[in-house]
Amino acid sequence: MSDSDLPFVRSRRAPARPKSNPAAEEVARLRVQLAAMKVERDFWVEQARALQNHLQTVMHGQAAILEQMAHCAVTAQTTIKPPAQCVGVSGIASEPALDYTRAPVNWAKLARLPPFQMYAAEQMHCAGADDSLAHAQAFIAARGVTTPLLAAYCAWHAAKGCWPGETPLGEAAA
Repeated sequence: MSDSDLPFVRSRRAPARPKSNPAAEEVARLRVQLAAMKVERDFWVEQARALQNHLQTVMHGQAAILEQMAHCAVTAQTTIKPPAQCVGVSGIASEPALDYTRAPVNWAKLARLPPFQMYAAEQMHCAGADDSLAHAQAFIAARGVTTPLLAAYCAWHAAKGCWPGETPLGEAAA
């Protein structure tokens, strides 16, 4: 009698394994692979959505900047500024309140004034190597420190009209 014939004796053999089915194993492997691909697809879908949201944000910002630039360009082109306002008297020839030809003149200070340097350049040819101060000093030395030189300069200064707020001697006009 064998052990398997007795009802109370258990068999010591391992239970029999079901026979392997290659088609079923392939289906199980494909299901696992499909599940992994679904997870990966969900990941990439989320990445694409995040990128699309970021791109929309950037494009919205760029559109706002371009709109602002277009508005500024249109505003800059269409804005017409009024002419500069100047205060002065027209129609009356200006005369100095003081007679500068009778006051003592600081010729060194006068030579440093840009209006006098311009006057000296117009009256006497500049050698080219001199700067404007050296040329004005040479002009004074050539003409001498005379009253007619100062009177001619004062007349030139008034006729030029470029320095309405300044006297010929470089002081603020009253």
